[in-house]
Amino acid sequence: MKRLFFIGVVLAGILFSCQEKAPNNDEQLKAGDAGVKSDVRCLEMVYPLTYIMPDGSTITGNDGKEIKLAMKRWYRANPGSKERPTLQYPVDVIFKGRPMTINNVEEMKRVREACKKDRKPCFEFIYPITYIMPDGSTITCNNRRELIAVRMWYRENPGVTEKPTLQFPVDIKYKDGTIKTIHNQEEMKRARAACK
Repeated sequence: MKRLFFIGVVLAGILFSCQEKAPNNDEQLKAGDAGVKSDVRCLEMVYPLTYIMPDGSTITGNDGKEIKLAMKRWYRANPGSKERPTLQYPVDVIFKGRPMTINNVEEMKRVREACKKDRKPCFEFIYPITYIMPDGSTITCNNRRELIAVRMWYRENPGVTEKPTLQFPVDIKYKDGTIKTIHNQEEMKRARAACK
């Protein structure tokens, strides 16, 4: 379970933070749509990508699913390994709609930070909200400041790597004042995807 979480963390930045599918060919880049339907993402990885595994071997994939499956196989074959794989540089990305080459970890950090600054949430939670923790206990937060209780729970349970789950339904409020009730994780994913 820890290894699967670990692989998820490694791929999270690639698959979920400010990204969509990588462009499939040069014509898409020339067209300026960077392989995305109608809007430009902050950061998109251009495949194939190569990861260097803890034993020095490499995994190359043409999309996130392919890489994730290959990493799962590698960790199953190497159950004693706890080190993280590293992305092999240089890598090509589309940054704010423009092709760019990133040469090292520091450059990648700077680009991701720039994306974080640009990211603006299109809705906020209406409190209170409740999280169900991995041990089945619940933490109810009456405002954003009280979310620290979730972090404190993980400090008190250092061996736990599973994420908490939001207890549904929850209400969210959009910037225009519209309030919507979210009934499950799928609806939450759709609401977040609509913000991009």
